[in-house]
Amino acid sequence: MNIPAIVRLYLHGVLTQIKVPAQYRGDTWVAIVSILIWRGLRVGFIGIAFSFIADLGGWTVWEVVLMWANSLFAEFLVNSVAAFVSQADLYFYQGRMDYARIRPVPVMVFASVEQMRPEFLLSAIFFAIVGAVASINLGLFSSPLSIVLLGLAVASAALLWFGIMLFMSSGAAWLSRARVLKFGVWSFDEHAKYPLDILPFPLQVGLTVIPYAFTSYYPISLALRPETHIWPGILSLPVGLAVAAISLFMYGKASSHYDSLGSADPT
Repeated sequence: MNIPAIVRLYLHGVLTQIKVPAQYRGDTWVAIVSILIWRGLRVGFIGIAFSFIADLGGWTVWEVVLMWANSLFAEFLVNSVAAFVSQADLYFYQGRMDYARIRPVPVMVFASVEQMRPEFLLSAIFFAIVGAVASINLGLFSSPLSIVLLGLAVASAALLWFGIMLFMSSGAAWLSRARVLKFGVWSFDEHAKYPLDILPFPLQVGLTVIPYAFTSYYPISLALRPETHIWPGILSLPVGLAVAAISLFMYGKASSHYDSLGSADPT
């Protein structure tokens, strides 16, 4: 396997996916403005909420914004540069794998280029900017340690999103209802974009077992309040690596189980 050649093909494919819609300048500007308004409204919602309260369970507005932006940045980044992980069920259950396997690059690489959506990349950039603004207001860029911890938070979130999405999507090789289950589990993450300690205890446990809490709350808490959140924060990266490794194992098993024209009837 020629890794450098695969990387070049991947980058060329991604750039092509960006350049083609960009030729339609009117549509491109409409998309950009729409995304900025849509994402901006979500930021505005937090601002409106904090206009009525001084803090949220002891967390300031910029701390909450940073947690929220970190999770969403990682989610959209993974969905833009590794889109296959959230779409693997389409390839397993609908038989698209037959088409992808004849390509001269690994299925995951080809499908990620094929499914790449520039608007997701734009959303990732938007939330990266929001997170950077929040970090500046919290003074996190003034300390090398804080910068390292922020990098840890981003890496942990990206690995966890990669792993959770690929694990759930790969289930389509066995379960015809995997897509419904996938979206049910993914919707659970909305609660993990905010401080975990303001939620009921059962929900805190659930978001730790299904490790959404490690996508933002635990690692960001380590950067903000290391004296009280050190161990869960430190464990964020190992948990992310473990989840990613388990999901790749699951994907390997699903690929072995796959039958031509899909695995619609696992029985």
